[in-house]
Amino acid sequence: MDLISGGYFLIKPKPRDSRHPAHLVRDPIISASDSLQNGRLPDFEWFSDKGDRKWLMETAPRLGLTEAEGDRIQAWCEAGYRAKPPKVRWPTVFASIDALRELVSVIGRVPAGFIAIGIALPRRLAPRMLTSPDKTDETEVCGQLEAALLPAPGLDLGWEVLCRWVIGDHTNFLGFHSWLCNGIETEAEKDFGIVPNERGFIEKFEDAKRIAEHCDRIQPEPGVWLPWMITQYELPWNTRGRAPQRAPRVFLCAFASMRGRLCLSWAYFFFGFFFALGAGTCWSIKIGLPSGSLSMM
Repeated sequence: MDLISGGYFLIKPKPRDSRHPAHLVRDPIISASDSLQNGRLPDFEWFSDKGDRKWLMETAPRLGLTEAEGDRIQAWCEAGYRAKPPKVRWPTVFASIDALRELVSVIGRVPAGFIAIGIALPRRLAPRMLTSPDKTDETEVCGQLEAALLPAPGLDLGWEVLCRWVIGDHTNFLGFHSWLCNGIETEAEKDFGIVPNERGFIEKFEDAKRIAEHCDRIQPEPGVWLPWMITQYELPWNTRGRAPQRAPRVFLCAFASMRGRLCLSWAYFFFGFFFALGAGTCWSIKIGLPSGSLSMM
């Protein structure tokens, strides 16, 4: 399927609560919806009208960050907005998975509980996201869709039906609603026989499209409902720019290598011993000495 990237996000999944049926919604919930996340980096409020340092310092501890880490994130993002092309689209959408990983390396670790996801939309559905008079070419998901970039390969989790928030008579390009925000997963099971896969997403595009069309009709939240592919990406860094050391694996490999060398040494020893013994016996017979006489000499 021809997909284009809607951007990449560094998010903290939210634990499932009692309003979500356990047999339909995984725990914790992975979602592109802000309402179903326990945090996102960078935090939107750091770069809004009240995005002063005091606000950053108030929210950083909630996200498991130190003051120094918060400062590094804000500085990197401000430079990332100005980059050409941008590394991060205002306020929270990374333009590439490499840019997201670069920020993680700047932080110096993966903040506890955070994962990286990407969203992608079928190219033929993109015009429905790009017709609002409020859109801009550089910011958020619309800027990413305008760039028409292919999504980076990763672990495809499945399809999530998402809606762009609408406030008053205009589209808000700063957040998503999810079908899981409004209990649509229960309706989908009852009315269409569609249930999420083991990762918490809709497995088939045709099923996701059907649910999106259903949401467009009933409008559980006002806006444009579309099926988005959700992909998860590895975050291997735990120090600045360096992959974590695989100590147990290295130890086992070294042990196996040492054991192999020992076994080979013993094999050479026994081969040499029996070869010498056999050769000595043959030589004794040839020159007429009694068998075993060499060993007695």
